[in-house]
Amino acid sequence: MPKKGFKTITVREEIYDWFKKQYESLPAEYKARHGLTSFSGFCSYMLAKMIEQEKKHTQERKAHEA
Repeated sequence: MPKKGFKTITVREEIYDWFKKQYESLPAEYKARHGLTSFSGFCSYMLAKMIEQEKKHTQERKAHEA
């Protein structure tokens, strides 16, 4: 069971493998600069970045449609 304030998700193996490969290939300086101390933290960081990008694209589409 995850800590309070966290949830568990299930992803396809190829998605997990992609994230793991990306995490393991990051230089230590990049991890330190972004406060990435674990694989789980890296996944949360990447998902948050992807959500922000999606929000931006959604806003741009809505503005373009108006």
